[in-house]
Amino acid sequence: MRNSYPRPLDKIVEALLVQRLLLPVLAAMLIVVGATGFLVWQALTARQAAQAQSLAVRVEDYLSTASQILAAAGDISSETNPSENQIYLQKIRQAYQHFDLFYLLNEEGQVVQVEPYESRYIGLDMSRQPYFQVRAEPGQTAFTEPFNSFTTGRPAVYMIQSLPDGDMIVGELSLEALQAAITDDTILLDNSLAYITSASGALLAHSDPERFSLQQNMRDRGMIDPRYAYATRLIILQRNVDVIASQAPIRPTGWLVVVESPFFASLGSYILGVALVLVIMPILSIALVLQFGQHLRRGVVQPLAVLNQRVNQLTRGDFSHWMSFATISTSSVEIAELATNFQRMQMAIRSRQVDLQASEARFREMAELLPEMLFELDNERKITYANRAAAHNFGYLPAEFDENLSMDGLVAVEEAGLLRQAFNQVAEGEPLIHQIYRFTQHGGGTFPGELSLSAVRDREGDLTGFRCVVRDLTDRMRAEENLRRSFQLFTQGPVVVFRVQAGGKEMVEFVSQNVTQFGYRPGDFRSRPDFLHQVVYPADVVRVQQESEHQIAAGANFYEQEYRVSCANGEVRWVYDFTSVSRDPYGSPTYLDWYILDITERKHAEERISLQIQRLGALQMIDASITANADLTFTLQILVIRLIELLNVDAALVLRFNPKTKLLEYAFGDGFRIEVPTGVRLRVGESYAGKVVETRQPVRVISSPAGLAAQLKYSSLLKEGFVTYYGLPLIAKGEVRGVLEIFHRSRLEHDREWMDFLETLAGQAAIAIHNAELLENLQRSNDELKKAYKETIMGWARALELRDKETENHSKRVVELTMRLARRVNFPEAELENMWVGTLLHDIGKMAIPDRILQKDRSLDENEWETMREHPLLAMRMLTAIDYVKPAIEIPLYHHERWDGSGYPYGLKGDQIPLSARIFAVVDVWDALSYDRPYRKAWTQTMVRDYLRAQAGKHFDPDLVGPFLELLDHVEELQPIIVLPPQA
Repeated sequence: MRNSYPRPLDKIVEALLVQRLLLPVLAAMLIVVGATGFLVWQALTARQAAQAQSLAVRVEDYLSTASQILAAAGDISSETNPSENQIYLQKIRQAYQHFDLFYLLNEEGQVVQVEPYESRYIGLDMSRQPYFQVRAEPGQTAFTEPFNSFTTGRPAVYMIQSLPDGDMIVGELSLEALQAAITDDTILLDNSLAYITSASGALLAHSDPERFSLQQNMRDRGMIDPRYAYATRLIILQRNVDVIASQAPIRPTGWLVVVESPFFASLGSYILGVALVLVIMPILSIALVLQFGQHLRRGVVQPLAVLNQRVNQLTRGDFSHWMSFATISTSSVEIAELATNFQRMQMAIRSRQVDLQASEARFREMAELLPEMLFELDNERKITYANRAAAHNFGYLPAEFDENLSMDGLVAVEEAGLLRQAFNQVAEGEPLIHQIYRFTQHGGGTFPGELSLSAVRDREGDLTGFRCVVRDLTDRMRAEENLRRSFQLFTQGPVVVFRVQAGGKEMVEFVSQNVTQFGYRPGDFRSRPDFLHQVVYPADVVRVQQESEHQIAAGANFYEQEYRVSCANGEVRWVYDFTSVSRDPYGSPTYLDWYILDITERKHAEERISLQIQRLGALQMIDASITANADLTFTLQILVIRLIELLNVDAALVLRFNPKTKLLEYAFGDGFRIEVPTGVRLRVGESYAGKVVETRQPVRVISSPAGLAAQLKYSSLLKEGFVTYYGLPLIAKGEVRGVLEIFHRSRLEHDREWMDFLETLAGQAAIAIHNAELLENLQRSNDELKKAYKETIMGWARALELRDKETENHSKRVVELTMRLARRVNFPEAELENMWVGTLLHDIGKMAIPDRILQKDRSLDENEWETMREHPLLAMRMLTAIDYVKPAIEIPLYHHERWDGSGYPYGLKGDQIPLSARIFAVVDVWDALSYDRPYRKAWTQTMVRDYLRAQAGKHFDPDLVGPFLELLDHVEELQPIIVLPPQA
């Protein structure tokens, strides 16, 4: 087998130049060319997309302005009459020139107005035209598909906005501005074309006017696709023409802006530059590699060959041809210096010895600065060296250790033998020894110290001495004592400590002695499942375990929680648990340390405070209900429900004492399983509740269900199973208002706070009943007063009829018909009572008109009419002085006003006249014309109806005449009519 020798260095260099230099350079060149092509493509697409986006922004601004103009035209159309609107539309069209035409369409799609005005379009039904079937949401603008306008012949788009009244304002948008934006030379680059299309591909504008005139559908070009918004793609069109196309959406319309550029024309000089790189870079790379190889052979290979020759000579011991590094070419100084480094070794070794001595001095100085006590001893344990800390701690001067002091004399006499034994063990070959001794100081004091001892031997292994370090343990032992005391406090104080293995083992490793406060011993938990499964109250186990798992999984090192534990004697107590989680270097839990403190008393105090807060809240709620004069049943419902909840009783019942019947009657109850005794009626002295009223003292009974039911008069009580009964009198203002009864199905034990709260609730129930009685009496008095007012008003109305010689039942008829007409036109129900009063007293002002005028049987002269027209103002003066009838002033004051403003006393017009007066005016005129008067005979109903229709919009509100005539068609009999005031 032939031996394999390394290749010559020049061959290796040649291979390295080709494989590691030339080939990577060529590969890098290809990567650069590819990256250049990618960057060129990115630049082209970015430029193309910027053109499309710029055009889209222009178009959006134009459409936004047009939408605002159309909205302004719509607002003007809603607020002006047709003639004024025509003028405004003309001015808007001429001022902005965004629209060639405006249409105003009504809800049915008929043309109401057109600008420029063309009479032939007015009334034309455009609803079936596809362009007018587009509906816009209120406040939005809708756009139609493009079409050729049949008025201008130019391409156009309709913009449509809905008006609040249901009409539509339509503008025929001029596309000339879009065409101008596309043909602007400042936007498009050379060889680029741009166009705007609708979502369906219809052409809206084109940078080439000839193509725009053809109105070609651009979807065939393959770029019009809303799915590729903001996209730039390479598209091959017909005749194998490659183009770069970018599109941008126009947001309010769904239109697209497309910019196209010839692909190869866009590349331009980029192609020439890439071609030059592909040709020149390989030639230049090969030339540079060849030149680099020549320099490498001359500067490295040849000097190494010379150096190899000289080393072979030195190996053979031939020093005759020794050459210094100066004989080798200066381009290889490093190689020449390699030969001279041998001469420098001896000098370097000598220098290292000097440095070692300096280092020993430094370490000696450091030993003097250490706080530990350092000693060097001979083989007879005599001190040969002690550092500064040793002299200080033992109370000697540094020079005194040179007086052949022995280490044996530095320890207590009783421990000197142990020290000598330790020295003998180390001398016999045992390793380093650490022991604690009581050391004596020069002044007589002592201190505990830890001695670390080792032997010093020569090269042959013979003992030459010892080295030892003494550490003063005074502070450490004091800290250990404090730690011991702290641990004693920790294990015997109020906090119980558990240590449990984590990671699924859950075995208890340590329990502090003070676990006895829960009745357990530490041994009860050793090598058993964790504390959770043994001691935690069963109802809290799941919650505690879930919280622990959550905190551990979240990476918590500490967490806390409160829960209940079961003591050994069965008692349940509350504890606060602070848990510490120990983890390994990988973050997995290893131990859980539980620190548990009994907080039962604190929890009981919190429960008492919470209960008191709840009780105060219940009292506040009941007080609010009483203060607001709420319904008594509602107030008692709140009281009973909160009583059952906060006093923890099964059922409660409130009986109200009726002073008229002298009976206790059901008011409210809750908590009964069978039925609530709503029909109970008890006499004074009957049952426990009757005795409470009779004696005015509480009654408490604890008995069997049968015994308790025998004394009560509730039929279903035996089935309820109550054994405890409380009855409290409800006393307010010194009078018994009722009885509060409490029922419970077990023996009920309570404290003073429980009873105080019950008595407070009984007092509130008494106040609620008393307030309800006061409110009922007040309501009764108010109803009687209102009845008296209404009877008085009806008397006034009859007196007015007799004085004014009105027909019989005139007031009743007009009241009846006025109320019916008011309800027919949805007059507010809350104001019907005032209308009833105003109708009865509509002519109350005539009480101040002299009889010679009022009862005159022929026409009045001008002066008499002036006097007669004052009766509405006289009515106002009379009625405003009476608070009850003051709100009814509208009809007496305004019923002679007319819709056209020709009435009196103020000449009001239209909606300025109150609605109640307008309603009454129709009814009053109808009644005046339908019945005989002293100065004329009654009209026929046909004449009256014709008169009312003729006066609609003049004398009467035109919206009320029609409903009134329809009402008359359904009135079968007008006499006799019994008129009653509306119910409040």
